[in-house]
Amino acid sequence: MKKIPRIITILAVLLVFTILVKHTTYAQTDTSVLESFKYKYDLYVNNISVPTIVELKMPEEIKNNKNIAILENNTKSFQPYTILAKQVNTPYTIVSNLGQPDETFMYDSNITTYAEYNLITGGSNEITWTITYDKPISTNTFNFSMDKFVQYPTNITIEASSPQRKVLVDNAEVKNVRMSFPQTTAQTWLVTMKYTQPLRITEMGFEEFPVNNIQQNYIRFLARVGMTYALYTEPDKSVYINTGESGNLNNSNDAIQNILLPAKKLNTLYKPADIDKDGILDSLDNCPNIVNTDQKDINKNNIGDACEDFDHDGILNIKDNCPEYPNSMQQDKDGDGIGDHCDGKESRLTEQLFFLPWLGIGIGFAVVLLLFKTTQSKS
Repeated sequence: MKKIPRIITILAVLLVFTILVKHTTYAQTDTSVLESFKYKYDLYVNNISVPTIVELKMPEEIKNNKNIAILENNTKSFQPYTILAKQVNTPYTIVSNLGQPDETFMYDSNITTYAEYNLITGGSNEITWTITYDKPISTNTFNFSMDKFVQYPTNITIEASSPQRKVLVDNAEVKNVRMSFPQTTAQTWLVTMKYTQPLRITEMGFEEFPVNNIQQNYIRFLARVGMTYALYTEPDKSVYINTGESGNLNNSNDAIQNILLPAKKLNTLYKPADIDKDGILDSLDNCPNIVNTDQKDINKNNIGDACEDFDHDGILNIKDNCPEYPNSMQQDKDGDGIGDHCDGKESRLTEQLFFLPWLGIGIGFAVVLLLFKTTQSKS
């Protein structure tokens, strides 16, 4: 019989351990956190076979409020993320002499898409792209990237048209995806490649120099196979979001999938905040952190008097026992809740009736004297 309690104890310990393991695998969703966000974006991550870093442009309207949340819908867990500021390059287009319809993929900032150029039987396996920027740029470097398992082209020629054609790289052997040349300024560029194997170009363009000061913020997080995600934005109060451990999301050596920012939706879980629980929504409350149902604002500056410090002594009016006179020490000798600096009335009885202490002393002396005389007479 003694074994039964022991078995029950062991089973209870195992059950608690199982629950703890389950709940520490990832950070669980706190519904109250989601209720703080006004908007939601459903994110679509496609064609990944392993966990992949995903990058998307931060919505313009939230650039001043970077408190966001990324939810993995399947596990109901918040995901770690990072925000990167990138240089905004001058927009450009690419068109080749072959006129392939998929050439827009070479400047869509997505390395999972590509333009494909097959070998021409009995013809010249050579292609020339015209790269046109919205305005002249200054550069000294050309970059391109290719799909996996694709061989380098054999030779490359780079020309600037400004407006006369100027050869910067002449039929050079291709040894890597980065080509340097003397710094040049132009709006239109010509790039010619010769190849002996099929080409799949994912991205292509020039590095602008010097770097301009315009930046765009991007959000990165780690997406897993078969999972869907949602981005929550614009909370109306400060929220703490518990996420799991974050990997190195700043690593640019691995493939990063760029996804488009979808249309913004209203968050159906959103509940307007009332932090101080005074029945007035924070968006309408002139003092959202302190209860002030009267919304009193004597100086009409849209800040509730309860939240102000009229005498600038470092103590808010609502807590200041003398709000019109600086008294950072909050002295209150008579304990009536009114600071000594502005208390014109003495609340202590002994101070109001100055003779009262002397009267007490006199009465005490008389009592002692009476007791002494009584004792003497009895003896």
